Amino acid sequence: MPPMTDTVEKGYEFPFNQKLLEESSKLKEERRVVRERLQKIEQNRTKVSSNVYQRVFGDYSQKMEEITRALASKKHDIDTELERLHETQKKLESNLAQHKEELEELQFRQELGEYDAEKYHSQSMTQKEKIKKFETLLQAVKINTQRYEKIFEGEEGLSFHHEAPPSAKDLGSEEEDFFHEPQKAPPDWTETTSPNLEAEKETGGKAHLTLISGNDNVGVEYPVMEHLTIGRSNSNTIAIRDAKSSRQHAEIEQKGNGFVLRDLHSSNGTFLNGEKTQEAVINDGDEIRIGDHVFKFKI
Repeated sequence: MPPMTDTVEKGYEFPFNQKLLEESSKLKEERRVVRERLQKIEQNRTKVSSNVYQRVFGDYSQKMEEITRALASKKHDIDTELERLHETQKKLESNLAQHKEELEELQFRQELGEYDAEKYHSQSMTQKEKIKKFETLLQAVKINTQRYEKIFEGEEGLSFHHEAPPSAKDLGSEEEDFFHEPQKAPPDWTETTSPNLEAEKETGGKAHLTLISGNDNVGVEYPVMEHLTIGRSNSNTIAIRDAKSSRQHAEIEQKGNGFVLRDLHSSNGTFLNGEKTQEAVINDGDEIRIGDHVFKFKI
């Protein structure tokens, strides 16, 4: 098999950067560990004081942001390599199809009696050798492609689209702060000074949103009291790291014994059970999607 890092045949490149793969794998593992620790922090928040919780949560949120940014950068580099591999694959497949067709034509002409046995044997062997060569090269490309794509398999928020990750410049002024605002700990709902404490008592403290899909903190539960906001800005009750989310994206407001979901004129819309909505009453078990984040509402 041809070497993975060299140009095997003029015009056919087989890029494979082992160092890039190793660095990406290391970051992916670090991200997994930090994600698990963030979940444990939420699960055990009542065991420590508010100040300790806020400091530890903030430290790990910052780590998650730094690792995710670094991993997204590595993925960009891998996407660039993949683009080259896909172009090489197209060229190889085209050449392979051409030589198979030429062999088929030789066989047909030989059956017609156009070639004698010696001439047919010589020309058909040439085509068969080229077919074998291109099949080998094509296999090498596919192996490298699979090795690159496997590194981010199942990694939320980092699936392959074979394009550069969005930058603040690309997203426009409304989205710029997504790449500059540090992740902060959510409000400490255990404090008795919470302005929403009475609303929490009225609903029995049971209403909450659980993040079931998104970039970070999957599985974390967020209490829903008399008023809650969701968006990219850290001023929200639930701040999410999602380029598809507006800074102030949506809100949930308590109305009597029920709750109303309201879109705050977001750029990409708010979805309730898969349907885009401007304002709607939400019920137990409903799913709310904002960008790539999905929350399940429970009472």
